[in-house]
Amino acid sequence: GCRVAVVSRPDERRACLIVEVAAGSHDEPPAWPGLAHFLEHLLFLGGEGYPAERRLLPFVQASGGRVNASTGARLTEYHCEVPAELLEEAGLRLLDMLARPRLDADAQLAEAQVLEAEYLARGADPRQQGLCALLDALALGHPCHAFVAGNGASLAPRRDDFRATVADFHRRFYRAGNCRLMLVGPQPAPELLALGERLAALLIPGEAPVRSVPPAMLPLCSHHWHLGQASAAPRLWLGLALEGRAEGARAALGWLREQISSDLPGSLQQQLREAGLIDGWDVQSAYAHAGQALLALEVEPVADDDRACAQVRAALLRWLSAFAARAPWREALATQAAERPWQLAALAPLELGRFWLEQGAGQPDGDALRNLAAMLAGVGEERLSSVRASALLAPGPTSVCGFSLAPGGGHSL
Repeated sequence: GCRVAVVSRPDERRACLIVEVAAGSHDEPPAWPGLAHFLEHLLFLGGEGYPAERRLLPFVQASGGRVNASTGARLTEYHCEVPAELLEEAGLRLLDMLARPRLDADAQLAEAQVLEAEYLARGADPRQQGLCALLDALALGHPCHAFVAGNGASLAPRRDDFRATVADFHRRFYRAGNCRLMLVGPQPAPELLALGERLAALLIPGEAPVRSVPPAMLPLCSHHWHLGQASAAPRLWLGLALEGRAEGARAALGWLREQISSDLPGSLQQQLREAGLIDGWDVQSAYAHAGQALLALEVEPVADDDRACAQVRAALLRWLSAFAARAPWREALATQAAERPWQLAALAPLELGRFWLEQGAGQPDGDALRNLAAMLAGVGEERLSSVRASALLAPGPTSVCGFSLAPGGGHSL
C-alpha cells in the first residue's frame, strides 16, 4: 500500500530518500501534547537492525550528507541526502528506524530533556512566535490552537501508560498504506523504483487509518494583533485562511504559494517593493489538511507602523481578487511550464524530491485549479489575519499555542 515515486537525474552525484508519514501533532492523543514530535526524535535513536553507531544519523553525517525530520500538524517527513552510491545503505537504515524502532525506556527519559531544550529555543524564535499568533487567530475549537510542540512538562516517559501510548501511535500510523517514499538520484528510473519497492516492503503492512476532519477555520478570532519582540527586526505576518475540497488541494496550494512568492517584474512582491512598502517576503504553508489551508506570509516592512500593515493587507486582497478573476490561469501556467525545466535543474536532489511530493509530476490538474478558484472566490477581510511584530510594542505576556508571547489583540486597521 505504500506509494513510491522516483526521479532519475543521470548527471547527479548525490541522491536522496524522503519518507512522508501521514500523521502529525493533530493525530496524537490530547492528553500527551508533543507525542508525535517525541516519537520522531526517538526513531532517530535507531532501529533493531542498525542500533547505536550503525544507525542512520552517524552514517549520513560521516558521508557529509544531510539528514533530518520535521513533525507538522498532519504530516511527518524524514529525509536524507547522501553520495549516490550510499543511497541503498542510507535507505535501509532509515526504513529500519521507521519500521522497527527500539523505543528504549532509558532513551525516552533523555530525549524528553532534548525536547524541552528545543521547546525553549523555539519559544524564543521570532518566526515561531509569528506563526503561533497567526494559528491562534483561527476559529475557536480548531486544533491549531492546541499546544503541539511538546516539552518536559507535557511528556511522561517514566509512566508505563505513556510509553504504551507512544508504541500504539507508532503501530497505528507508521504503516505502509500511510506512507510515501520519494527517491531522487542518478540511477536509472527502473533501478530507483526497484530500490524504493524493496525499502517500502520493510514497513509494517497495513492501510492508512481513518483520520478526523477538523472543524471550520472561520470565523477568525482576530484580524490584527500586535506582538512585542524586543530582540527582532520589525516583521509583519499575514495569514490567509482557505477552505475547499481536499482533492488536489496540496498541489493547488503549492502553485498559489509559488505565485505569491514570485519576485518577477509585475509580481505583487515587486509592486510592493517599488511602492516602498516592503523589502521582501517569505511565503509558507502554516497548515494544510482535508481541504483547509493557512498560508503565512512573513513580510519585511519598510515602515514599522499599522498604516503600512493596512496598505500591505489591502494590496494582497486586491491581488487575490484579480488573480482569482483570471482563472483558469492559462497564461500563468504556460509561463510556468516554460520556466520549470531550468528552475528544477537548479534544485539539489532533496529539494527536487520535496517539490514533486508537493506539486506532483507537472502542474495542478483541472480539478485542482477549479478547487483553488472556488477557494479564492470572494476572498476578503474575513479570511485575512495579520500580526505586526515590533520592539516598539510591549503588551502584557500571554500563552499562545503553548508558547509564551506578548500579543495585544483586537486592533482594527
